[in-house]
Amino acid sequence: MDSMGWWKRLHLLDFPEDMSSQQRYRLLRRNMIILMLLVTLLPLFLMGLVNYHEYQTQLKEEIVSPLRILVNKTKHSFELFLAERVSAVSFIASAYSFDQLADEATLKRIFSVMKHEFVGFVDLGLIDENGWQISYSGPYDLKGKNYIDQNWYHDVQIWGLHISDVFMGYRRYPYVVIAVQHRTDAGYTYTLRATIDTGRFNNLIASMGLDPRSDAFLINKVGVLQTPSKFYGGVLEDFPFTLPPVSFESSVFSLSVLVILAVVFRLTNVLVKRMRESTKSVKQHFEKSNILISCPPLGGWPQVWPMRSTIPWPLSTKKQGS
Repeated sequence: MDSMGWWKRLHLLDFPEDMSSQQRYRLLRRNMIILMLLVTLLPLFLMGLVNYHEYQTQLKEEIVSPLRILVNKTKHSFELFLAERVSAVSFIASAYSFDQLADEATLKRIFSVMKHEFVGFVDLGLIDENGWQISYSGPYDLKGKNYIDQNWYHDVQIWGLHISDVFMGYRRYPYVVIAVQHRTDAGYTYTLRATIDTGRFNNLIASMGLDPRSDAFLINKVGVLQTPSKFYGGVLEDFPFTLPPVSFESSVFSLSVLVILAVVFRLTNVLVKRMRESTKSVKQHFEKSNILISCPPLGGWPQVWPMRSTIPWPLSTKKQGS
């Protein structure tokens, strides 16, 4: 009931009889302005919403499609890079016996060929079934280290193959581990372990050819940076935002920005013409009622006086003369 009473008090569709002429004129002008604003702005607003939606859809498609293609290509480059090195380590573990790999000279010769054919290898080591490193070829002194408590060693014992995330080990330097387990005909198992320099990952990302103001980096499934980021930290630092769900397909997540459009408008000539016609009709009505009305320029209010005998009234004289 209150809402209906409030609507009636606006007098948008009716003109109370008890209003004075000045109030009726003000109400008429107000209603005309409101109607013109609705007729003008409502289509513009609806058209703006439709255009905004279409523009956002097209813009997103134009930006996301090339980005998705670029990410897919880089993803395949990473997969190919790791697959080649896994194949090399698996071949060496199968082609050479445990005794051959345990020999330091043989292992160094094999590792020298690996580095020449496959860029990115840092070292190569042979680990027995008890987790002890029997032989090692590389820049560090890791012979005799035990890996029985390392998570990657437990994984390779279960799955036979392990590719680690970037992590710090005995080298105190970020790297990736590729470990392959081999079982002999006698049932004896050993693990051939190679490490890869993560600088190769940075080269793959740099090959994307991004704008200098852009940023691309790798993150593992728990939100730890695997390569350095320009804006979010270095290797092995936590990514500050929540990660999207894990997916094997390239996905793009964006933050929509609300755009507010301001529309500047003017009253049309039709409105001005109607107001003038309304003023003229009111004047003619009061002239017929023998009431004096003074109509100032558009924008002022009409002044009304009852007709007095002391005021010279040309219209009355003209009537008497006739």
